Amino acid sequence: MNFILEWVRNVFLIVLAISFLEMLLPSGSMRGYLKFIFSLLLLTVMLYPLQTLGNKDVSAFYSIPYSAANSQSYETDENSILEYNLSQVQTKQISDVYKEKISERIKEELEKQFSGISEAVIEIYINENRSSRQFGELNKVILYTNDLTEQENIRKALSDCLNLSKRNIFIKEKEAENEAANKQ
Repeated sequence: MNFILEWVRNVFLIVLAISFLEMLLPSGSMRGYLKFIFSLLLLTVMLYPLQTLGNKDVSAFYSIPYSAANSQSYETDENSILEYNLSQVQTKQISDVYKEKISERIKEELEKQFSGISEAVIEIYINENRSSRQFGELNKVILYTNDLTEQENIRKALSDCLNLSKRNIFIKEKEAENEAANKQ
């Protein structure tokens, strides 16, 4: 029932719009051609319900949506899934590049202040929830290094550089990083 009411409303609006446009048209030879095009448009809108009855794909029916509110109905679930997957891949790529840049920045800062840090491996954990207000915010940093003598100084330097709490900065022996990678 709702479909019929919407169809009648759309036909009425098309007739009203065509009538208004015909009043604005100048008299002349183009008027006949435009009336013919308007007639085809009206015919297409009026025959639209036959598509649902006949279950046949007629490309002319897809070219003119019967309602602006329902124009999104042509989007298939497969396209939605593809867009979602693409969005997830893009988010992952952006996160990886962001983590890499932060890691490079950390190494540069630490190399200025401490010796033996150039061989360090850094793991960055960020908020990857796109709907969160804290999206991209640093959650945790793990630094794997062979030199554990200056842990507290390194932790303080990272805390100052990244504006991150010291309790979210972990410094571990580099061999522990290899064991963690083997467990995964």
